[in-house]
Amino acid sequence: MKKKKVMGNLHQHLTVAKDWIRVGLKEELRREYKRISKASVITEKEENNEIVVASEHVKEDKDNNKKLNESIQNLKNELTQLVAISKNKLNEREQVWLEILLEMQEVLTNNNQDDTAQKQLSKAKEKLNKKLRKGEIENICQLQEEITQLEKQQKQNYDRVTQIQIPPK
Repeated sequence: MKKKKVMGNLHQHLTVAKDWIRVGLKEELRREYKRISKASVITEKEENNEIVVASEHVKEDKDNNKKLNESIQNLKNELTQLVAISKNKLNEREQVWLEILLEMQEVLTNNNQDDTAQKQLSKAKEKLNKKLRKGEIENICQLQEEITQLEKQQKQNYDRVTQIQIPPK
């Protein structure tokens, strides 16, 4: 009888212990669920903020590219007019030197270390100096350099816009 009573008490204690464990686990699971839910909400808010910031940067870069486009177009129009006026003063061979001047100025703006381009640019200036004033030649070179630099800047902005990725949800 004692053995039955001890076994009954043991069984009762085990049942109580199982209930406590179940209640404890349920409570622990609830707490963990709440913690994960809060973390998820915070993470989602952070992602939304990142998306807003990224979209603002994209908008700024697009606005900058629009302004750059306008500046580049205005400078190209001015350069085209200067080149046309200059070509009227030059024969065919000298007009080729004018084209070389423009190309070498662009190359040097992109790569300042190109000795061959520097030599060709100097030679073109020398050949054109016979019919064009030094100021005209320098103005053409300056406009070509500005255009090239703005186009490089525009490409960098474009590359930055295309690199911005919205994080997956």
